[in-house]
Amino acid sequence: MPPVLIEDEVKKALPCVSNVMVVGEQKPYLNCLISLLEDPPNSGNLDKTAASFLAGKDCPVKTVSEARDHPNFRKAIMAGLKEANSKAISRAQMVQNFYLMPEDFSVDNGTLTPSLKLKRKEALKKYVTEVEKMYSTAKL
Repeated sequence: MPPVLIEDEVKKALPCVSNVMVVGEQKPYLNCLISLLEDPPNSGNLDKTAASFLAGKDCPVKTVSEARDHPNFRKAIMAGLKEANSKAISRAQMVQNFYLMPEDFSVDNGTLTPSLKLKRKEALKKYVTEVEKMYSTAKL
């Protein structure tokens, strides 16, 4: 299954997410990088959709850094991943863990092309340490 289909399911389950990139090539399972919806983009301030969704999950936050530090944030995101995983047709398509990126993908940080397509290799290089750390922590 192409990663974009899995990423779309994660976005459907988590309306607070701006972008998601599934990682896991040559790994025992899938993880993902996520960014939250911000207004304005890359400001650190959550947009109304993200803030409202998270508040409904007992995580009343206004910024990305507040979300990262809130005790219920991880629980809310993991619940969304479980929901997305329920639509997978095999265990190999299930996302097990996530990393909240401090900034969204963008042309300026080299992770998007000028036509706004994700540069997967560049994003993976940028977050290689975080990706490896996900594989050393507990999974779903």
